[in-house]
Amino acid sequence: MNLLVGLLVAAAVASGAAGLAAAQPYQDSVTFEMVDDPALAVDMVRAGTLDMYYYGVPPELLDGEAGMRDLRVYTAPGGLSYSLLLNPADGDAFNPFQIREVRFAVNYLVDRQQAVDDLLGGYGSQMVSYVAPFEPDYLRVIEQVESFGFHYNPELAGRMIDEAMIRAGAALVDGVWTADGEPVEVVMLIRNDDPVRHSLGESLADGLEEAGFVVVRTYGDLRGAITQVYGQDPAEFSWHIYTEGWGGSGITNYDDSSLGAFYAPIRGTMPGSGNPSFWNYEHAQLDEIARQLSHGEYGNEEERSALLQDGVVMGVEEAVRVFVASRTELFVVNDDIAGVVSDVGEGITDRLTPINAQGGGDDLAIGVRYLSQSSWNPVGGYSDVYSNDIATLIVDPAAFGHPHAGGVVPARAEWSVTTAGPDGVLSVPEDTVVWDPFTQRWERVGADVTATSMVALDYKFGNWHHGRAMDMNDILYGIYFLYEWGTITGEDDETVDAEYVHGAQLALEELVGVRQVDEDTLEVYIDYWHFDESEIALSGISWTGTPWEVYYAMERLVRDGNAAFSRSVAGERDVNWLSLINPDDARGMQRALIKFIAEGSVPAPLQEMNLDDYYPETRYWAAAGWVAEQGHAVVSNGPFYLEEHGEQTARLSAFRDDSYPFVQGMWSQFGDPAYPEVLDVRVDPQEDGGHAVSVTTTGAATLRYFVSGPEGGVIYSGAQDAAGEDTITIPSTDVCALTLRIFALPQEAGVPGIHETILDDCPGGEQG
Repeated sequence: MNLLVGLLVAAAVASGAAGLAAAQPYQDSVTFEMVDDPALAVDMVRAGTLDMYYYGVPPELLDGEAGMRDLRVYTAPGGLSYSLLLNPADGDAFNPFQIREVRFAVNYLVDRQQAVDDLLGGYGSQMVSYVAPFEPDYLRVIEQVESFGFHYNPELAGRMIDEAMIRAGAALVDGVWTADGEPVEVVMLIRNDDPVRHSLGESLADGLEEAGFVVVRTYGDLRGAITQVYGQDPAEFSWHIYTEGWGGSGITNYDDSSLGAFYAPIRGTMPGSGNPSFWNYEHAQLDEIARQLSHGEYGNEEERSALLQDGVVMGVEEAVRVFVASRTELFVVNDDIAGVVSDVGEGITDRLTPINAQGGGDDLAIGVRYLSQSSWNPVGGYSDVYSNDIATLIVDPAAFGHPHAGGVVPARAEWSVTTAGPDGVLSVPEDTVVWDPFTQRWERVGADVTATSMVALDYKFGNWHHGRAMDMNDILYGIYFLYEWGTITGEDDETVDAEYVHGAQLALEELVGVRQVDEDTLEVYIDYWHFDESEIALSGISWTGTPWEVYYAMERLVRDGNAAFSRSVAGERDVNWLSLINPDDARGMQRALIKFIAEGSVPAPLQEMNLDDYYPETRYWAAAGWVAEQGHAVVSNGPFYLEEHGEQTARLSAFRDDSYPFVQGMWSQFGDPAYPEVLDVRVDPQEDGGHAVSVTTTGAATLRYFVSGPEGGVIYSGAQDAAGEDTITIPSTDVCALTLRIFALPQEAGVPGIHETILDDCPGGEQG
């Protein structure tokens, strides 16, 4: 060890003397091991080589008594969601998916029920929009979503495509569409690392070929797809369709962000990624609805529901992103492990599971499909579920969603809310400040400034993993970063990332200013209102999982042109996508930290903070020493810290520090919830052509049902109380081949039981 490295390690050790009183979590360490074969993973969990597997396993691996031996199985109704992203770009080549009617026809080329029954083994539910049946918002849009009544109908799809293509000037020659004398090619990027997406892609490719397109099938995994689909200009047409998958996430009572994320150009997951150098999908109405939802611009719950309904219908009709199905994940855990927390969306991968897990030894061994498929940085990284499964154990949140009920649970911040909304305003104190990226200083808002709401945050600080104490400077630096990197001050602005600006500007539209009350209390003034105060609190929370000096070092690396925060900007500039676990990036940040020490550098947002003389230097030494000791730059505040991250394994160690605010067993009140189920459905045709449907349920308070025809559209619907043994009466219609969908709903918003059946008789005519 050379002298410099020795000094850095000594500084890290001196600043990070950990106590033993803080008991959380139970395990001393967590090891993530890459196992991409679910069958092998199940055997390893059964044998105790792994304690659990963080990926849904096929149900056939768990058949019978032998399949369940030495295992506990947990279900997550809100598991992986499957969708198709269609490229609507206007480029030099003829693009059939620039035509909305062609995109919409894809809904009839995908067999959603077959995907659930065969590809998912019955463990899942159909999806028409991004709002899945397990989400509280589904009950608010159920009429609109079910009204589409999509069924697999390639003949109908073919007619819709024919009409649209002919209107666009294309011609069908020998069964192949041509435009400008050339065959119309469709490039499909099919994920072949996932058998479900592989099958979905192949089936759709077959359907498109039958419809007259020349389909070029390309194959790839997540890492390649992220770059090709989201990191390139869609007008280059390196893809036309991509088989997407979205990892399960916790539920929320009011999801005001996902419409913007999945349907509106306002977010970076739509074609073009919001990068101004690319062609970008545009839709002003969807953008406006997404903006109104994200800013809480509604007067009551009914107005919010109306906005949501309009946005969902518009998004489905636009068909840039076509949802197919949501998988009910089956997770396996060794029978010796207790304390598992199973989330509605994330299943056992909820961050509380490794924190609360007990048994199996001092090290919790978790099998994963991948360790990471993106970059590790808190600005434009952590864009895949696998990285987040690890990182969420390293970073503590200010608050989190209840694993089962969708409410908000305080963690590192308690809050109180004052609001004058929706129609009134609050006076903002004159000493409230904002960061001005033009003057490069904190500026007082001054007199006569108003806001809709104020959130007072009382923080639970503690030590960072490198041993230095968190403080309000870390919070304020995060707010500075939002203003600085979220504002374009001119053509020569060095603190710009096109992807980051896109989302930051939305937050800045809402943020009025902040006011520090004492060393651990901050008032945040926002132009946001909601009829549920906890949602106002969520909108006003300012928090960070990264020390200010690590942000400062990242900024130096990016401003010097050695890396970029986001995927698309890294590709555009041909530089590294900044990752704190990349040894080269970590060493670059370490060099920057050492240079800060030599220069006596203090970042602009902290220069007016009356810092102790040696405070910045001690932070720089601690962070630089951490890199020297650990070989990475991931410094945070959670119950575990990153010990190592390799090609096949990653290892976390418990953060045993007296300053850590949560005791062992803090989150043990969360368990495995029970969901309503449809146990049996019996259809009895009636002499008048109607049907009496006997339904057996458990845990249900209400039944809702929808009858649709083969070409879509709801013909009949209804609702009634559930008693466990119920009869639904379906009147006679003149339409054949009816489909009945039954929803068994709990007493409050939650996961329904869903059953679909075909009413085989054809009332009023011949059997269809």
